[in-house]
Amino acid sequence: AAPAYQAGTTQDSAAAQSLTFTIPGGTSSGDFMLVMVKQSENTAQQIWDDDGGGGNGWTRLDYNRTTGGRDQETAVYYKFHSGSESNPTFTWNSGGTNEPMSGIMLVYDNVDTLNPIADFAWHWAQNDCNPPNPDVNIDFENTRVVCFHAATHDDISSVGAPTGFTIRDYVYGGSAGHSADHRDCFSADIEVDTIGNY
Repeated sequence: AAPAYQAGTTQDSAAAQSLTFTIPGGTSSGDFMLVMVKQSENTAQQIWDDDGGGGNGWTRLDYNRTTGGRDQETAVYYKFHSGSESNPTFTWNSGGTNEPMSGIMLVYDNVDTLNPIADFAWHWAQNDCNPPNPDVNIDFENTRVVCFHAATHDDISSVGAPTGFTIRDYVYGGSAGHSADHRDCFSADIEVDTIGNY
């Protein structure tokens, strides 16, 4: 069977340097935890730390920065629940300027412990209401594709997943001020069982 979504949670702040996530209740040993975090607005580059979620043993899968329009920096982390976990803190900056930031934690079960991430990719677009999504290679049946989308625009009026995907969690600040729209993001997933490029 494909990995199954169990729970999700979000964090967001109008002005912060890090995000601390509360692991959803019911998450247990062996469950796969996946986190996406984003910072937006600061034009002085920082990098989301490869700090294991505040020393809690998380792996930073990827980090990306886009500078088109509004500066935005994102990172994705993952970890299998050990059976006893502290709530992780992911740091973008320490001792610097507080900035708008947000993030999403997703929990799945039935994830392959030897090869939890078969492929990953990212894509960015500027001022595009239907932005392109990256492609990934599906190597196994019973695969779940997870999409994280981060945006920074004050004219977004709704959250829409790619065709066939299910929205899992999101942060939506709307047009209520500059720091609100800088925190917009969503997560979605789909089961894909056809081997090949998707």
